[in-house]
Amino acid sequence: FSQEAKAAASLSHPNIITVYDFGITSTGEAYLVMDYLVGSSLSSILDMSGPIPEAEALDIFRQICRGLVHAHNKGIVHRDLKPANLVLTADDDGSVLVRIVDFGIAKILPSDGEASQGLTKTGDIFGSPLYMSPEQWTASKLDYRSDIYSLGCVMYEILTGMPPFAGDTPMDTMNLHLNEQAPPFRETNPHVKISKELEQVVQTCLEKKVNHRYQTVSEVLHALPDSGASPVSSQTGTVIVKLNQMVESAQQKSGGSQNSVQTSKQKTVVDSRRPRAIRKLIKES
Repeated sequence: FSQEAKAAASLSHPNIITVYDFGITSTGEAYLVMDYLVGSSLSSILDMSGPIPEAEALDIFRQICRGLVHAHNKGIVHRDLKPANLVLTADDDGSVLVRIVDFGIAKILPSDGEASQGLTKTGDIFGSPLYMSPEQWTASKLDYRSDIYSLGCVMYEILTGMPPFAGDTPMDTMNLHLNEQAPPFRETNPHVKISKELEQVVQTCLEKKVNHRYQTVSEVLHALPDSGASPVSSQTGTVIVKLNQMVESAQQKSGGSQNSVQTSKQKTVVDSRRPRAIRKLIKES
């Protein structure tokens, strides 16, 4: 615990939750002192509103990438990247800031970038089934490219409203991650309009073989296409229109409590919210 908490405390980036202190009480209970975030988890927003438009999704992706680049530069692999571990908070200027949280199963890598036997032993499986990389499922050695695969799962879900791989059981989900290619966006959700360039970025992140993926998150960041019709943004480049409305309405509904959401009503042709069965799978994951 101390090693992992120290690693989390070493991170200092706008897109990563800050750990101020950690330790073990006299009764043997471990504790962390972190930022208190008043906002909404990305998972909650997706549950209520469904997929996020490409221009706004790109802003989210860039913020996640910047946070991961910082963590990886510090030698830390998150290992549990998922929408529930991404919290959106509204800044004073009305912009929305994405924060990566929960480095509870993160691991420190040595300087060569591969997990040592002392940190990730053969047979250890950590993560959330819907977002785990093939190498996580097979308890293989992990490096930063495992987070890139999980990022691909997150991006796919943000854009389509559904995770790329969701079996009826964890074993079914494992088989999908190991053996099946992610279906095209239009097959998963025919109502979304996503550029071919962005879909290709996501599919590259989801390659089964690590050498076929982007090798660093910086490569992912640079491969992301420019948003065509960019939403109104602040001087820092963060989106301040629809995402801001989602976060603020969540805070009003919950009285400022953390990680709950009620999005504002929008006129849509179809109900884009995720099916209850998928929401249940994601909650269990």
